[in-house]
Amino acid sequence: MPKILILVLLAIAPLFANAITSLRFLPMNRNSLALILEKDITGNTDDDFKKLYALLDLPEQDTPWGKGKGIKTSNKGFNLACSLGRTQCQVVLNQSPNTVMDPAQQYMSYKTTGEEAEFLNAAFFKESNGEVFYMTTDRMFRIRGTSNEFIFEASQKGF
Repeated sequence: MPKILILVLLAIAPLFANAITSLRFLPMNRNSLALILEKDITGNTDDDFKKLYALLDLPEQDTPWGKGKGIKTSNKGFNLACSLGRTQCQVVLNQSPNTVMDPAQQYMSYKTTGEEAEFLNAAFFKESNGEVFYMTTDRMFRIRGTSNEFIFEASQKGF
């Protein structure tokens, strides 16, 4: 029996090799957190953190954890921070009219339009079509921005 269990674990381990996105929902559904880590607990790595860090068209800032980049909305509903020292990016969502946090479905989002969307989209380098797009390798975290809309979504079920 133990040999079969080991074989099963070895067979499915590659399915989780790039699953370095982590979602957390805090008590009373007031805050949620999406993390993109460079390494998982077994040491597997991917370049999702590096890609998101490079996509941010923001100046680096000195932080207690080394160099980093970050942006937040005026209502603090959406906060994105990346740290070179910790080799991670995190999005913290706080309760706001633009925020959806659904712990039962393991889904979170922040959607906005108008000036706030322009502000958030300006924080990212654009693709050739003038839009912002980023998705993690495990397809659990994505950012999309058009000329009049900004959408961050994270889902344990993926996209």
